[in-house]
Amino acid sequence: MRYLLFSILVIFAIGLFVVPNSLADKESPVLGILFIVPNIDMLHSMAAPSDLKNISADSISFLITIPYHSSGDLHDDCVDWAKDKARSTIKKYKQAGFTVVAVPGAVQVNPLDYSGGMYNRPDVMQAPPGGIPGGPPEGFPGAPPGGIPDIAREMTCSLLTAGGEPGSIPSSIMNKVLENYELVVIDLAKIAEEEGADVFAPMAEPDLKMGSVTKASKWSQDMLPKIKEVYSGKLLWRGDFHNAYESSSKQVDFTGFDIIGFTTLPGGPDAANIPNVIAGNIDVLTKWAEEDGVNEVWISEFGISVDSPQSEADKAKSYQEMFEASAGKLDGYLLTDIPYAGPGKQVGWPGTPLKGSTMEPVVEEWFKKMADSIQDIQVTAELPVETTIPDWIKNNAGWWADGSIDDNSFLSGISYLIQNNIIVVPPTDVGAVSSGTVPEWVKNTAGWWADGTIDDGTFVNAIQYLIKEGLIQV
Repeated sequence: MRYLLFSILVIFAIGLFVVPNSLADKESPVLGILFIVPNIDMLHSMAAPSDLKNISADSISFLITIPYHSSGDLHDDCVDWAKDKARSTIKKYKQAGFTVVAVPGAVQVNPLDYSGGMYNRPDVMQAPPGGIPGGPPEGFPGAPPGGIPDIAREMTCSLLTAGGEPGSIPSSIMNKVLENYELVVIDLAKIAEEEGADVFAPMAEPDLKMGSVTKASKWSQDMLPKIKEVYSGKLLWRGDFHNAYESSSKQVDFTGFDIIGFTTLPGGPDAANIPNVIAGNIDVLTKWAEEDGVNEVWISEFGISVDSPQSEADKAKSYQEMFEASAGKLDGYLLTDIPYAGPGKQVGWPGTPLKGSTMEPVVEEWFKKMADSIQDIQVTAELPVETTIPDWIKNNAGWWADGSIDDNSFLSGISYLIQNNIIVVPPTDVGAVSSGTVPEWVKNTAGWWADGTIDDGTFVNAIQYLIKEGLIQV
């Protein structure tokens, strides 16, 4: 009867202590900020490494926009500029200690007059509070003279891409654009390898850009071996997938990639349903990842990056709901820091920069919570292992000492509890399986521990002896 009770207690303890799908089952998630415009320092509120560290961000992701004309040809001068920016950006944030995620993307440029459409004049720029981060660059009003050619090139190329059409590549020029774009991607993968970027994606949202999930899947698989020839870091399939929860079947082959990323824009039609959208997308994409042997699922873009009617309070609420719905289920977060843009005359993505917004304290709270949780685990692992034994096991030790439970039943039960971390003992050399008998002093020790005569540490010494002698197998 007592052995049956002991078995029931073991089963109950396993059910109590094994918690699937929790932070304890995952490594530290990537806690990152996504920069959309290549000239990060000039247009993004969170560009300073100190600001990133203040909210416990440990990574950055940035888009490397590759501009193409309506003819399908690339804007060669700005492609060269984008490569230079990619190299300097990776170098800067790696030196500051961040994980770096580099993501190229094809963007069609609009006419320089920006007439009509969702983007307007490139000459209207809203400066962040206090001016452009780091002060105005050379060549701008109020700045020291000089540097105008470099600044002019930087502004021209950044505005061409920030003001570019974000939609799909026109089908009439699709093949030509991809043919030209692929060569640039390989060059960027080489730069990512040389500068130590941790993660690389062949394209941002290829399913959206190509207007076909199946075409994007085939293209990505075709690019995979070419990229792996020059790049050894992790590879991200950075898809759109904002409505993956509505999909009935998987259309993308993710085989060979390390990470699946998805986009959620809480200012859009799903704003009122964020928890269900996030949870649904995570469930579906986790299933797809398992089917194709992909180890990680990230939110690769989350931010108020559309022109939405949300109040500042609603924006903060969207972030809070996203974190609550995804807690313990994701391997990475990349949250968008929207570029500063002209009021009413946007030259980029309409929305709210992160720093100083209602979203920032929510992001800081959750990032710090996740970072502190992982830090606690790491610190604990580095300290000497503390002995922990649930009190109810004392009853079983007492029954064993007085002969109510036989040796094999008690030792098998203790072995099971150690292997499942319900009893935690210091690292111990494990002996070969022994056919010897348990010394009488060990049983006496168990009885004394059960009635409180000796402390936990003394009883654990006895357990360690049994492990060393091969009487308990772990």
